[in-house]
Amino acid sequence: MNTQPRTLEIKGGSSPAPKAAQRQGRVSDPDRPSAETRAALALEKLTRVRIQLVCGRSATAAFFATLALRLVARVGPVGTAATNGQELIVDPEWWLELSEKERTGVVVHEILHLALQHHTRRGGRESRLWNIACDLAINPLVGEGGFALPSGALQPLVEPFSTFPPRLSAEAYYERLLELREQSPDTMESLLSRPAADGDCGQVLDAAKDSGAIQASATAWEINVRQAANAARESAIRFQKGTVPLWLERTILAATAPKVDWSEVLQRFVALRVKDDYSWTRPNRRTLASGVILPGLDGERLGRIVVAIDTSGSISKWALQQFVAEVQAIAQIWEPEITVLFHDSAIAAIEEWLPGDPPPAQKPKGFGGTSHLPIFEWVEANAVDAVALICLTDLDTFFPKMAPAMPVLWVTVGSTTAPFGEVVAIEGTGQLLG
Repeated sequence: MNTQPRTLEIKGGSSPAPKAAQRQGRVSDPDRPSAETRAALALEKLTRVRIQLVCGRSATAAFFATLALRLVARVGPVGTAATNGQELIVDPEWWLELSEKERTGVVVHEILHLALQHHTRRGGRESRLWNIACDLAINPLVGEGGFALPSGALQPLVEPFSTFPPRLSAEAYYERLLELREQSPDTMESLLSRPAADGDCGQVLDAAKDSGAIQASATAWEINVRQAANAARESAIRFQKGTVPLWLERTILAATAPKVDWSEVLQRFVALRVKDDYSWTRPNRRTLASGVILPGLDGERLGRIVVAIDTSGSISKWALQQFVAEVQAIAQIWEPEITVLFHDSAIAAIEEWLPGDPPPAQKPKGFGGTSHLPIFEWVEANAVDAVALICLTDLDTFFPKMAPAMPVLWVTVGSTTAPFGEVVAIEGTGQLLG
């Protein structure tokens, strides 16, 4: 777990910023303010950012001001900035070199870490890699809100993350970083070994070391975000004719949405399609192997299910493995016939999965833009007997104009909006889950 940094609290016009060479090499400068003076000045400038947010006349300012006031402002040797859900810490040597707009952007950046619970979600992941993943998740939001970040701030779609799509969660970016490290170890080594101030906008520290304290912080920040959302909406009514910026509404929704176990939703979706009766004369093969005898399905099996897997590049290896494992569990329980369609903007491969077969091949086939029009056309022409269609996708796709007659479940690693069917996000991969 992260070690909390030793910090200095200073109770208490801009001056010339220290030169980078002086900061890194501690070059002697008789005109340079003392360390205590620089710390006091840094804390003053941090306080000024919070005051500006409090005095702002917008929904965005109200949201971030409400959350900023939940934190104790401190200075300390953290390299850039850091937060653990209780303190907002800035390194004076780095902080004083930023412009006023960049300082505001950094505060927003740190607050977004907390609003999206990055300080409670790391688990056993590598700390440095987790921070990079979290930055990739929130830096586009900072820009979308009109805030500035220090130059070199990490962004998806920008080298070395040019293949990373925007608006994924920190968990999804973490999995992509692991894949990038496998494919290009030198690139990741260079990224992980660079100085903290080079492209970093601030780090997120773990809320605590024990699970009980972590859960307490998660609960507290869920309440904090709901209160901030109320303040934002009240401010919007007062100053903006009831309008909360779309990017902020999406962020609030992601931070406050109830967490759903997507695998349970998938199992329930399939179970509702089952019309067979259970019988003790046909034991359940899945539980029989473990020595537990439960009734199995008697009569007709579940029937045919069509599974469409988006191979346009938006599905990580981890998400694909999770999805296939759940489909395999469905096959073991209900023994359906499964047709798997691999596709991007066209169907690239079709595989049949019968009861007793190994799982479908997980190698992506295709790559390109995404469209589900060919999927629904194929189903209408070749699988009218199917009882359900299950699609793994990021929902950045083309939909048919008319909803099909059969039930559709969208298992998403991106957006959570579809014109028809039921939608569930794989935990830790969905759009703006942060």
